[in-house]
Amino acid sequence: MTILELREKRNTAWNAAKAFLDSHRTEKGTLTAEDDATYSRMEQEIADLGQEIARLERQEALDAELNKPVNKPLTTKPGNSTTDKARSSDISCSQVLV
Repeated sequence: MTILELREKRNTAWNAAKAFLDSHRTEKGTLTAEDDATYSRMEQEIADLGQEIARLERQEALDAELNKPVNKPLTTKPGNSTTDKARSSDISCSQVLV
C-alpha cells in the first residue's frame, strides 16, 4: 500500500471510530465493557496505521538521502577553468630563465 492509501484507510477508520462512539454511548455518556473493548481495538488499528505511515515516510526519506549524488560532477575540462590566469603560452622564454 502507498502512504496515501494508508492515510485514507486511517481516516476512514477514525471516522468509523467516532461514529461508533456517538452511537454506542449510554445515557451516562459512557460505553459498556463490550463496546469499550471494540473501541479499543478500533483505536489500536488507527495507531497501527499511523506507525506504518511513519515507517514508510522514514523509508522514503532514507531512500531520497541515499540517492543523492555523493560528489559534484566535473562540468569543464581540467585546466580550462576561468581561474587559471597564466598559461604556458602566456609565459615567454625569458621569464622562465630568470
